[in-house]
Amino acid sequence: MGQQQMMSNAFPHLAPMAVKHILQPGYAYGNEFQFGLRLIMDSIEIAFAADVAVRS
Repeated sequence: MGQQQMMSNAFPHLAPMAVKHILQPGYAYGNEFQFGLRLIMDSIEIAFAADVAVRS
């Protein structure tokens, strides 16, 4: 319980988001994985390209 309170304080918007989206019937985490991974990979690619451009 102590850890749950600590997490609630650290991430105050996470619990309402989880209740609204993740805890609903039919939500499948696996369906979100590919979208999230692509978002991360695209961001890394953009950051890398910007870093290369600055160094050139």
